[in-house]
Amino acid sequence: MLHSELATALQERKKITLLLFDNCGFGCIYNLQMGQGMGSPATMFRYRQESTGRQDGALIHTDFAMIGRGYGLTTYQARNMEELRQALNNAKKQENSVLIDIKALPKSMTDGYGSWWHVGIGNSTHNPRVQAAYREKQEHLEKARKY
Repeated sequence: MLHSELATALQERKKITLLLFDNCGFGCIYNLQMGQGMGSPATMFRYRQESTGRQDGALIHTDFAMIGRGYGLTTYQARNMEELRQALNNAKKQENSVLIDIKALPKSMTDGYGSWWHVGIGNSTHNPRVQAAYREKQEHLEKARKY
């Protein structure tokens, strides 16, 4: 989620190819928060509205390929599958680390990994959305494999 792995790879002189899925924020965390009935406290990269003081303005778009170039990486931008295929093929030919900046839909996240993320939810709230999320979590726990 952050750049620390990239900095470590550079320090250790290890080539990595980083696929950065840019969904204008922390889409996975946003979805977890919304799924728990609590709303989202600023997990999307948005401008603050001067009139309200809230961070619900236009999305902030970041050129992560440019940031990667600042680290000294070879970078590519992928906006569709063909550009991604080309970037992956080119990355294999590079001697240094590579960052591929992939623009995804805001709030989106990778799906289909077949797992459930156990997130703690308060059970003493009066918020009906949080109460419903708590009941759903308990149902998942009943089905979860015990190790």
